[in-house]
Parts: sequence; C-alpha cells; structure tokens
Amino acid sequence: MDAERRAVQFDELTRGLQQLPERARHVFILLAQGYKQDEIAERLGMTRKAVEGILDRHRKRIQQTKERNERAS
Repeated sequence: MDAERRAVQFDELTRGLQQLPERARHVFILLAQGYKQDEIAERLGMTRKAVEGILDRHRKRIQQTKERNERAS
C-alpha cells in the first residue's frame, strides 16, 4: 500500500474514532494495540461482556454504514 493511501486510511480511522463515545474509543484503541478482551475489561474496569457488547454494537454500525455507502454508489 502506498503512503498516500495509508495517510487517507489513517485520517478516516482518526475521524471515525473521534465520533465514538469515549469508552468505546478506549476499547477500540486497546484492541488495536493487541490487548485481548479480558485485558481490556480489566484495564477499563468493566466486564468482558461489556467489552463484547461495545465491540459488537459498533462493528454492526460500521457494517451498516458500509452497506449504505455501497448502495448509494
């Protein structure tokens, strides 16, 4: 992947993360850093189920947005 495309993807990721609630943003950042769900839950003082719920909810939203964008193009 060329540098320009990486820069665009980084910008899109940054804007996307800024739109998330703070707790969800922390979960996704820790996940991207390689932490497991149990570790994320412990670090953020929540249950594993709460972490799973956050990830599931936001992954579904991302998928729905992607599908809407594909239908619109």
